[in-house]
Amino acid sequence: MYANYLSRSTHILLSFGLFITWWFSWWTPFFLTALVYGGLCFLFRRQHREELLLQKEVREIIVSPVNGKVQEIGAPTDHPFFGKSVRSVRILVAPWNEYGVLLPAASEVHDFHFRPSKGPLRWLRPDDRYISGALGVSVTLRTRTDDLVGIQFLRCFVGRWPKLAIVPGDRGRIQSRIGTLPFGGTVLLYIPESYEILVESGEDLVAGSSFVAATNAGVDEKEVQELGSL
Repeated sequence: MYANYLSRSTHILLSFGLFITWWFSWWTPFFLTALVYGGLCFLFRRQHREELLLQKEVREIIVSPVNGKVQEIGAPTDHPFFGKSVRSVRILVAPWNEYGVLLPAASEVHDFHFRPSKGPLRWLRPDDRYISGALGVSVTLRTRTDDLVGIQFLRCFVGRWPKLAIVPGDRGRIQSRIGTLPFGGTVLLYIPESYEILVESGEDLVAGSSFVAATNAGVDEKEVQELGSL
């Protein structure tokens, strides 16, 4: 398996380009292709880390689905997809962060919406219409305690939409890889008001490792076994 998120066809195309330019001694195109190839491998790198066995937790924990920095923690508000009195944690994913997207909790994909729009500039606060109108890609997850957790992806002006390998009805354990967010963007994590927020504005987050929120509500042991075995 490749140590990055580039597709097989991309590897084959760039490798073929390197071979052809080397074979004919076209050194300028060769070095330019090598530079592009190396840059893409770095940007789309896939970090290998020892994941904690969080799926065995008997309380509900929410971890960061992406690598980035907390920009803002919103006040409780109503969302058209994610329910009433939910709090948002806005995360900025820089273009040099790893692009992997993980499940923030052991859960089932409840719903999926895509409302395309032009993305905001990466370093600016997204306009309220992006949030209130649920623009971009919105994924609703139903946790083991029957709570709804939402993830909203907003691509930046020069970014791309996330590539997610999930459909409604899919179930997975916490930290499962579900896709990528090429070149980063803005990710809003919507959490029920009953959860305690464990992060602060300006904090750096590591996907699958940084605890974002938690609740003391107990989890049914059967749910732990079913989702923990996936």
